[in-house]
Amino acid sequence: MDLKTLSLLEISSALSTVGTIAIAAITLYQVRRGSRNSVQPLVYPEYVQVDGKTVYVKLRNYGQGPAIDVQLTLYVHGRPAYYMAYKDKQRVTFLNIATNESEELALHADSCSPNLKIRVRYKSVLRERFYREILVRDDEIVGLDGRPSLLVRFGRAEHLGKTSGPRG
Repeated sequence: MDLKTLSLLEISSALSTVGTIAIAAITLYQVRRGSRNSVQPLVYPEYVQVDGKTVYVKLRNYGQGPAIDVQLTLYVHGRPAYYMAYKDKQRVTFLNIATNESEELALHADSCSPNLKIRVRYKSVLRERFYREILVRDDEIVGLDGRPSLLVRFGRAEHLGKTSGPRG
């Protein structure tokens, strides 16, 4: 069969096949992207309170899927600081935060400062890794632009008694 002998019907059939394959590929891409977005967690702090050597933090998951294996790293003066995390007077090493739920933690550190950074790392159910940094400078939470964040409340004293340290 020579290309010169193709009829108009055969050419239109070939173009229709190529178009159908392109539409299928685009649809597959959109479905995969939509399913990924439908389970993506977004963990942000609701408040941070620094009280001596203890940092109280409340994290909320605003995303569409659960945040799995949430872990925190506390930096004091730019260096990682050793701390123990407590949730409802129970020691925790990591936690999971469901969609539209929040978790309060008390981080008891060896040393603390009003200027610190908390790095929050977590995964989605698709095992994608995410992280977020919370900067605290002079009793204010600093946003991405270096200005005080309007989204995070700092120092809500009524929560201090709710989340406390080790039993004893």
